[in-house]
Amino acid sequence: MSHTSYPSPAEVAIRPATFADVEDLVEVFKITAPLEESFRYRNQYVQQYPEDLIKYETLVHHLFISPKYSDFDVMVAEAPSIEDVTVPKVVAYAVWDVSYRNKRQWGSEYKSQNAKGDAMAQLGGVSACRHVNPIRRAAMLEADGEGSKRHFEDVYGGDGHLELVRLKTHRDYMRRGFGSALVTWGINLAKEQHLAAVSVVSGQMGKLLYAHLGFKHLEQVMIRAPGDTETFTDHYMVLELQDHKQPPQKNQSWQNERCGRRLVWDI
Repeated sequence: MSHTSYPSPAEVAIRPATFADVEDLVEVFKITAPLEESFRYRNQYVQQYPEDLIKYETLVHHLFISPKYSDFDVMVAEAPSIEDVTVPKVVAYAVWDVSYRNKRQWGSEYKSQNAKGDAMAQLGGVSACRHVNPIRRAAMLEADGEGSKRHFEDVYGGDGHLELVRLKTHRDYMRRGFGSALVTWGINLAKEQHLAAVSVVSGQMGKLLYAHLGFKHLEQVMIRAPGDTETFTDHYMVLELQDHKQPPQKNQSWQNERCGRRLVWDI
């Protein structure tokens, strides 16, 4: 393979992330995340405060990998580098919410871990993360909590599904099968653990990938923070592995006055 050739999925190794990977993971995030609508909406001031983003994401990735945060598994896709094929490179990674394990062990009273929230608290709160628009962040958190409960928790239970929290592929290695390989790893894990489904809240950029892998589109949620003129859209998707009765769905659109956002049901 010449230095201008791209590695193929056949050359990729899927393995658990270690603390030694944190710098590479943050680099992939830094390059890839700005392409996503939700990142640009939440991190409105990242151009003014890029150092705050790096500080925050470095800590977040440390917590995701830490054994103390057993609610998460981080898997990396490692392949020969484009620049030097003899050097392996982290080209993509996935963060999985595996809290079903702890919920099965400790029961319904178990409180899920919040690595991103804890990282922000350790840094001094949202005021110390100047890259973030706090009003937009609050609207996004509320929308995600409501949507995840409605589509995932209420249907499959806290210990019945595997959630994909993050999937990032380095921009130079996109559309070459590495993201699919990481999602397939999670699907196989869910099957081995006899889980009912694999869930994800996706932006527009990832929606086609998940649909290609068999995920069903449940709802699109257009989020607008109070007083804001900009919006972005999340897509709730699920891959069912077992038969589960779905709750009644409403074919409607409605406005949440308190949060100032419009939720567009797409059934």
